[in-house]
Amino acid sequence: MAFTYTITHKEKYSLLTLKGRIIESNHADEMLADIQHHLYEARVNYVLMLNDVESLQRSGLSVLIKLLAITRMHGGNVVLTALPVNLQQTEDGKNLRLLFQISDNEYIAAACLNNAA
Repeated sequence: MAFTYTITHKEKYSLLTLKGRIIESNHADEMLADIQHHLYEARVNYVLMLNDVESLQRSGLSVLIKLLAITRMHGGNVVLTALPVNLQQTEDGKNLRLLFQISDNEYIAAACLNNAA
């Protein structure tokens, strides 16, 4: 499945739902540009829903790190949720756990963002 994303704005955070395969960093260029636009509107906290991500190569991990960096530069944060089991067991999944806070569901992730504020 090709990479797709949706952004749903909530009261205190935005839910970024990722689907498909993030194989090349250029697959996510549009998403990063959209996020950059939302950051200027003071939407700086993101919950990333990953349950429909099929594959995350090194370049996909790089995209998530860029997202984390740009949100933190604007005073925000990113919490991952619903990390698929197949990703948890990979080296990239282990790297995600080192870099990101990961929660079981969107509501716990949102609470993590609120506690960090």
